[in-house]
Amino acid sequence: MEPKKISITLPEDIANDIDALSADLHMSAGRVVMSIIKAYLAERRRIENKTELKKGYLEMADINLSIANECFNSDQATQDAYEQFLMGCE
Repeated sequence: MEPKKISITLPEDIANDIDALSADLHMSAGRVVMSIIKAYLAERRRIENKTELKKGYLEMADINLSIANECFNSDQATQDAYEQFLMGCE
């Protein structure tokens, strides 16, 4: 993908922090800003994915509980019938 050039205006303290970081990392200020933005966007996507997963699990909770209750009731009925059968064998 072809890079797109944009201009931004930053407060002096942030610009100074970026300049210092770019000197420490031996990278251009533009590359430092790009790395910071990429990291922010990746974290934002991670949080959005986690939120969507949580929403999905909560939506499925009632369905899963209903299925579990049906299985429990079925197992309980089988258990009751088996116990009745055993009582008749005395």
